[in-house]
Amino acid sequence: MKVFVNEVCYVNMRDLLNKPIPLFIKLDKDFYEGSEIIKITGEQAIEYMKKREDIIDYDDVKDLTSEELELKIKESYKKLENYANRWYNAKYYRRKGNEIDKKFLDDYKLAEVIYNELLNYQKNKNEIDNIGDKLVHQDMNCKVKIMKK
Repeated sequence: MKVFVNEVCYVNMRDLLNKPIPLFIKLDKDFYEGSEIIKITGEQAIEYMKKREDIIDYDDVKDLTSEELELKIKESYKKLENYANRWYNAKYYRRKGNEIDKKFLDDYKLAEVIYNELLNYQKNKNEIDNIGDKLVHQDMNCKVKIMKK
């Protein structure tokens, strides 16, 4: 999950694990220590984070009702299921040779990440909303913890 406040982006550390991070992104080490929330600053870094589709923007989900969130999760699952069916229905020789194009695989992975992020948000909504509100209102101690999956 990512939260944008003024010219700062706060992101959960686990959302950046095993993903490439460009050299122009500088992580605020003081903010990082003892926390699972990372503070990212700098105009180029903020623009990059806004464009990343593989990390859910808190502003996109915070005001959803339970029903709207459930619908968003179902839509995300349906998209993931469609990718899985396309893979399953591909001819054996195409799957074995990994001839399905890279974009297809990237799109599948993105759909999977978004689905899991939405499930995590639904499961931990109250705690994540509490942290998100603190970040937005700048009323937070740097040692805030966010629940893991």
